[in-house]
Amino acid sequence: MNRVLYEAQVHYGFTLITPFLFMIAIFIFAKLYKKDCEKRAIKINKKIYYALLLWIEFWLLAGGVVTVISQTKMYRAVVGAYKSGNYQILEGYVENFVPYSRNPYHPESFELAGVQFEYDIAVAIPGYHDSPPQGDIIKRNGQHLRIGYVNYHGDNIIVYIEDIATYERPDIALEYSDGKIVWESEIGK
Repeated sequence: MNRVLYEAQVHYGFTLITPFLFMIAIFIFAKLYKKDCEKRAIKINKKIYYALLLWIEFWLLAGGVVTVISQTKMYRAVVGAYKSGNYQILEGYVENFVPYSRNPYHPESFELAGVQFEYDIAVAIPGYHDSPPQGDIIKRNGQHLRIGYVNYHGDNIIVYIEDIATYERPDIALEYSDGKIVWESEIGK
């Protein structure tokens, strides 16, 4: 019996509100800075102060709007393709698995049936990217998986992961209990 480990859902999350939170934070910081200057009797040119504040807020707003539009477009394209059945499916064993590393930095990557997948836990995308709560599904070479993916601007974005019942194949997995596969190489350790 196969088990679905991940399925793409429509959730925009924190990514879309981050630029607007920065706008609010800068506005609050600017107001506190102005009050502090007034307390210490430091003169500030109000025209320059408000012009600079408006300039910063404008660019944060513009960046926020661009982020919201691009993230929404990406979510609609990727999750929409998945929900309508317009995605590719591969089945095979994980090969060339490279876990995420901060020092030296490199994103997590692997191959399945000759197709390369790469993702960064710090980048919010609509597919699997190994961050909580979905993370740590792809762990090592040799996992037998069925993966659905959408190619979005040259990147293979994972929208579906299914564990192929390796515990039913004694040549690969010797024991399966409580959701844990015991591999031949792990016996006696």
